[in-house]
Amino acid sequence: MVPPLYTTYSVAAAGYNSRTWSICLTGRSRDLSPNDPNTLAMIGRAGRAIFELWTLVGVNIPDALAWIGTDALKRPGLFCHGDVQPWDRTDAWSIHPERPDLDLLLVKAIAANIPQPLPTIEDEMNRYLIRGNKAGEVYLADAGLGWKWHIPAGQLPNVAYAVAVGGGHIITPPGAQTIIVEGLNVWVADQAFVDAIPRTK
Repeated sequence: MVPPLYTTYSVAAAGYNSRTWSICLTGRSRDLSPNDPNTLAMIGRAGRAIFELWTLVGVNIPDALAWIGTDALKRPGLFCHGDVQPWDRTDAWSIHPERPDLDLLLVKAIAANIPQPLPTIEDEMNRYLIRGNKAGEVYLADAGLGWKWHIPAGQLPNVAYAVAVGGGHIITPPGAQTIIVEGLNVWVADQAFVDAIPRTK
């Protein structure tokens, strides 16, 4: 990759060369699959490279962990060349029949590089109530976002009570979007970010 402040001319769609960064994944199109070891290794390397780039240029990584397509000129996120220049450009990723799985794998590969602070005695029992912005399931997640646990409808007050009995608190990140569900504050995050948190139940 060239230095981030340089402009490359890889995208013919107007505005993208000077306002976005391009990362090329090299492999055989016929081998591209969410079940292929080489694909997984490639996605892992891409996730690390994107994480390092976003860190270098000051992107808020949790907020940017989403596929945003042609919104890429308006906000941070991920897009395929074929999404923003469909009139004369396709790529194996953008037209792949299992693209949703590939998209999620890259989001997870980026998120895997986010350092998780070690919990202190005071906050090791603190938990998030979190849901995605495109699905209604509410999860209990640990403060380090290392796992999430699905909470059935009607059980949020019981879960909050159990957390409190254990010495913890239901918390939300500063400035996060929230809604009230069953009388409790629930953090509403980007769906891809929520999907990337490992599920234990």
